[in-house]
Amino acid sequence: MCGFARLCKEHGKVPSTIGPRKHGVVPSSVIASIDRFFALRDWAGLWLTGGTCLAEFYFGHRVSLDIDLFTADEELLQAARFSLQQPRVFGELGEVETMRVTPFFCQFLLRSPAGDTVKIDLSRDLPIKISNKARCGQIWLDSLPDLASNKMGCLVHREEVKDYVDLYYLLPHLGLDAEAAIRLGLEKEAGLDPLIVAAQLQFIQGHPRPDFLIADIAWDDVQEYFRRFREEVLRIMQPPEKL
Repeated sequence: MCGFARLCKEHGKVPSTIGPRKHGVVPSSVIASIDRFFALRDWAGLWLTGGTCLAEFYFGHRVSLDIDLFTADEELLQAARFSLQQPRVFGELGEVETMRVTPFFCQFLLRSPAGDTVKIDLSRDLPIKISNKARCGQIWLDSLPDLASNKMGCLVHREEVKDYVDLYYLLPHLGLDAEAAIRLGLEKEAGLDPLIVAAQLQFIQGHPRPDFLIADIAWDDVQEYFRRFREEVLRIMQPPEKL
């Protein structure tokens, strides 16, 4: 085990038992909506992904409010789009409003009778499967390696602390050092340049602990993890010494 991976284990960042199972950390309206959608039919080939997938069904580490659905199958994309465009598809949970529709991405807003809202994103994913999808009851879930690959790709497109919080759990659990994490990210994001990653990794150092992080971990540990991660990225970028 390399020094960086050992640091991850020593900090105890990964819970002893994870999913797939429900942890009860996302709002009840979100989990009820997920249950209702996946009860419509067997959506094999379409899966829940993103922060809600990670938080509710794997790590239980943070709050997440949105529903992200991916599929690489055009017929399933059309079927899901049709279902979600029906205003009363969620029954008593509320009414769906279609916000945006493109050939590869759709966004919907579920508004409850009390006025609460749940954002639902439906996306066409790349036909690249790193690992088999998991299942919790009738709910299809993205795999941890695929989630980690997607989250690594996020580092070059945006600065959101939730991505770092998720990677803090994902990478140690998968036993990935910086070099392996970048290789995994490149499976889905060809623009994952280590130089850009190293620059982006400084973002988390100036960010306070987010309110959505509910796990009992020290924020200093998260920042130290990514300081070490950045050092590893810079190290692998150095050319080998000439003999």
